[in-house]
Amino acid sequence: MKADVITLHTVRNYGSVLQTYATMKVLNKLGYDVEFIDYWRESNTSDAIAKLILRRNRITSRIKLINDDRNPIGSFSKWFIRVMFVDKKNIFWEFITHNVNLTQARYYSFEELLSNYPVADVYISGSDQIWNSDWNGGVDRVFFLDFLPEESKRISYSSSIGKEHLDTKEISLFQKMLCKYSGITVRENSAKELLDSIGIKSHQVLDPTLMLTDVEWRTLAAEKQTIKGKYLLVYQLNDNPLFEKYTKELAILKGWQIIRIGMRRGDRKKIGRCLNNVTIETFLRLISDATCIITDSFHMTAFSLNFKVPFIVVKPKKYATRIESILMMTGTEDRILLSFDEYDLCDRKIGFDKVEQVLLSEREKSFSIMKKILID
Repeated sequence: MKADVITLHTVRNYGSVLQTYATMKVLNKLGYDVEFIDYWRESNTSDAIAKLILRRNRITSRIKLINDDRNPIGSFSKWFIRVMFVDKKNIFWEFITHNVNLTQARYYSFEELLSNYPVADVYISGSDQIWNSDWNGGVDRVFFLDFLPEESKRISYSSSIGKEHLDTKEISLFQKMLCKYSGITVRENSAKELLDSIGIKSHQVLDPTLMLTDVEWRTLAAEKQTIKGKYLLVYQLNDNPLFEKYTKELAILKGWQIIRIGMRRGDRKKIGRCLNNVTIETFLRLISDATCIITDSFHMTAFSLNFKVPFIVVKPKKYATRIESILMMTGTEDRILLSFDEYDLCDRKIGFDKVEQVLLSEREKSFSIMKKILID
């Protein structure tokens, strides 16, 4: 049986790439050959990212010719930035192309998929924030598999809405498209509650990254680690000066070095030793060997739980429900930093034996739900 999956595999983000890989592995365990629909939102293309870099640069942003695609200078500038700084460092795409199966055709629009959709036995949307209209710049019908014929079998796997409320227009679109699904599973309890409120039945399941055990992830991790001594691993997705100040003071207090996983040039200016654009394998190894982790990321929180590494969560201002959901499920809500003068949080013991039992139970439950949905 062949399953074609639509997800956020083109996003330059460790969590997005690892959930793509994990989704494939989970569906393989369920007996499916998996192919990911190679759909690129315009904002994720190399050209769009190169243009964004030019706009954000203090010098090039003031030169109108550079930001004009119709002008040869603008076209050359965008090409140069793309070749030298965008495509050259895309360790995420390198991992995807080496580790997951993609459709032969690449799609850039709903219309292209509508006229030439790939053939499969079942179509799956998920996981990650595929239904977050803020993230996607509106409700993207592609992520709801709305390009398929009516008779096609659609299910969702651990899909996330990200936010807790939908506006009136979004509600009608969600209802219209999701009623075509034969089974819906979501990642957060807030997503289940939201869909329940608009008359859409769903089940909550684990994020695919948690469906794989720590042993399975460690086989993918880099073998060697060059960092000696204890270190506080920082994975920060949102700018927050208080986050950075707390990190510095905590590390000094504990006598730890600070290792920061960077994704932008500006990360090098932040406190700690910044490792920019590390490979996926090194990313996993850094988590595995950390003394403690501080993060505002859902997936870093998930890996901290899975790898049994002490961690501290700084709640982001937006989309925090997904982190709260996994913490409530595992009974680790006390890992949320409530005050930036709370320096003993890292010393509080985490009941990882209990966490492991919860994850084991939730994996079995999630596999059972997915099996039933796929068979029905």
